[in-house]
Amino acid sequence: MFIKRILALLMILVSGYGVAAAQESQATVTGEWELVKIETRLLAQQDNQVLEEKTLTKQEEFKTVTGFVPVKVEVNGETCKITNAAGFTETGKYRIGGKGVLLYQKSERHLPQQEIPGQPAFEAPYLPYKYKMQSSGILVLELPRSSFMDTGRNLPVVQECTGYYKKKQ
Repeated sequence: MFIKRILALLMILVSGYGVAAAQESQATVTGEWELVKIETRLLAQQDNQVLEEKTLTKQEEFKTVTGFVPVKVEVNGETCKITNAAGFTETGKYRIGGKGVLLYQKSERHLPQQEIPGQPAFEAPYLPYKYKMQSSGILVLELPRSSFMDTGRNLPVVQECTGYYKKKQ
């Protein structure tokens, strides 16, 4: 009986620590972030051979990256607003999904609206973004990979991007 009580107390303490750590992480990413650097890697889709690596630091260069690359991220409470280099903005919800993972869910207005009578409304899945905070206060986001046909090389490729964001003062 005594061991069961100790185990129950230990479980309560551990779960409380997990909640406190998640709240601390959410507070860390709260605010308005602007892209200051992006690192890209272009890989051959067939064998993952690295074809090209770039580091971009100018706003004009960010527009040349294929895929949806957030240049501005605003996090407030559970809401998140993301703007890309072309000025397209989408909103949604976010939460911390564990150590180093930020989960983002697009809002319903960005989803196809096909409701089926008697069925619950479709809800977008949470997309995982690996993240870390550097000691200098830079938020590092590993962006989703994008696949496309590189017409210059006539080769299907995959692009990996890592964005570095500075908190707007």
